[in-house]
Amino acid sequence: MMAGGHLEAVFDDGGVHASFKLGCDTLIARQPYHYDIAACVDIRGSNTFDLIGTHTISIDLGADRHISGPGVAGIATAHRYLCSFDIAFGPTSRPDPVETSWQACEQSCLPKPDAGLAVAFVDGVLAQRTDDDGAIAEIRPGALRLVTASAIPPQEDRLRQRDLRLGRYPGRGGPRPGGRHS
Repeated sequence: MMAGGHLEAVFDDGGVHASFKLGCDTLIARQPYHYDIAACVDIRGSNTFDLIGTHTISIDLGADRHISGPGVAGIATAHRYLCSFDIAFGPTSRPDPVETSWQACEQSCLPKPDAGLAVAFVDGVLAQRTDDDGAIAEIRPGALRLVTASAIPPQEDRLRQRDLRLGRYPGRGGPRPGGRHS
C-alpha cells in the first residue's frame, strides 16, 4: 500500500511572511512485510521593518524523519536556517528482503477461486423453477434488478459482449435488459 500527502500554507502581508509545510509518504508491503515512511515539517517566517534603514528578521526551522523496517531504523534530520544535523537510529545493516514466490503470494493475498462472483435477483422475478440445466427464472424486463458480490472489486461489466464502464450511468439506473440504458 502506498499513501502520502503534503500540506502547505503561506501568509504574506506586506513585510510579514510566514509559511509551513507538512508531508508524509508511506509504503507498506505485506509479502514480505516491509515499511518505509518519510515525514517532514518546515516552518518559515520573516519580518521586514524600517528602523534606521530596512531590516529583515528571518527564521527557518524544520525536521525530516525517514523510518524503515522491520527492525525500526532510520534517520532524523533537523535543520535551522543554514545548518542541519542528522541522527541515525536503529540497526545499520539489515538482511535483504526475502523474495516471495507467486504461489505463496496468490495463496496469502488473493481470494480463493471458489470465492468468485455471486449474483442474486432483487426485483423483477415472476417465477423460478429448476430443471436438469439448473435454475431458470421468468423475469419482467423493465423491473429486473440484480445485485452482485465479488471478492475482487469489479472495474468493468460486460453485457451482451459490449463494454459497459461502471460509473457511466448516473442515478440509480445502469445497464438494462435489451441493451437499453436508463
